[in-house]
Amino acid sequence: MSSSVGHYIRHLDLGEMMWSDSMVGLLTQHVHGLKAFYIRNGECMTDLSFCSSLPRIATNLTTLHLEQCYITQNAISAIGQHCHPLKNLALINCKPSSPPPPAAIVLSPPFLMHARVEQFTLDASKTDAVHIAWMEASAAALLAGLPWLTHLTVFGHPGFSGVLNRLLLTATTATATASSRWPHLTHLTLGYDNSLDDAPLIAFVHAHPHLIDVRLCHLGDNITDATLDVMAVVLPDTLTHLVVTHTHGLTAPRLRHLIGACPLLAFVSIEACGLFWYDFPELFLAGCRRRVDDTIVDRCGPFLFMEQLGPKSLQWIRRAPPIALDNTKSNNSSRRSTRSSRRGGGGRGRGSGRGHIG
Repeated sequence: MSSSVGHYIRHLDLGEMMWSDSMVGLLTQHVHGLKAFYIRNGECMTDLSFCSSLPRIATNLTTLHLEQCYITQNAISAIGQHCHPLKNLALINCKPSSPPPPAAIVLSPPFLMHARVEQFTLDASKTDAVHIAWMEASAAALLAGLPWLTHLTVFGHPGFSGVLNRLLLTATTATATASSRWPHLTHLTLGYDNSLDDAPLIAFVHAHPHLIDVRLCHLGDNITDATLDVMAVVLPDTLTHLVVTHTHGLTAPRLRHLIGACPLLAFVSIEACGLFWYDFPELFLAGCRRRVDDTIVDRCGPFLFMEQLGPKSLQWIRRAPPIALDNTKSNNSSRRSTRSSRRGGGGRGRGSGRGHIG
């Protein structure tokens, strides 16, 4: 690559190509104006890439995506020391040096304070078991040093429960004497941890009352109406987007209550939550035809399930007179009793015959 061509490159993502220290070193000699750098396979990189090569492109770098990299204290220190414009940092299935240090030896918070990171992503969904404890402890330490955070995305590991629980509890415990660990946080995405329940999530929402976008994906059935009720109380003037998928702990009455309590809410996704079309009768005409085109449903054989509600659908629900849905609670109970058989059918919530379409 010539320096003249490299001068015009601002975004670099070479897919699954395996990066090495020599490749990073060669590249950084020619792309001094780089703003976004995606490394999706960094298993052959060492501290040399971060400490010697990264400073060459740090002047304008705002996005750094590191996947399958060995993350050490020196690497994080170099990022914080040189990448002052950095706004978006992602650590995807990264790991410590080999052999891994004890979990007690974690990354230190101050090293990212120089970079005003606003968007942080941690994905441990494919992290090796031996690295889980270290990654969890280091992530908590890193998060403690990101006071400007606006977007937080954390994906746990389905096989190692407790990661999200402990991270959220750490965050809310630290806010006991302060209004918020992250006073600017507006976007929260959590996923892939079946052990997360309402308690730490509720405490987190209370500590961060400016959330406008909340996404809870593949968190099992411990997320219930209690979380929806707290959002209705704490986020009525801010919440615009809500995604809750693959859980059977929610009921239609409490979701309808949340929709009514949050007038700015413009998008709701409830994929694989087992909520039937008849819980939202105002959205359907005779023959179960949709009244508005942004009502998205999932038809599984003779059953019809709610999947997505857009702005028009939400307005119809808000304008509709109150309706009795007392049966929904018992339907959820019956769903739980047959959850195993439903999961055998692709993880979708399928149950009660009242969802039958003739």
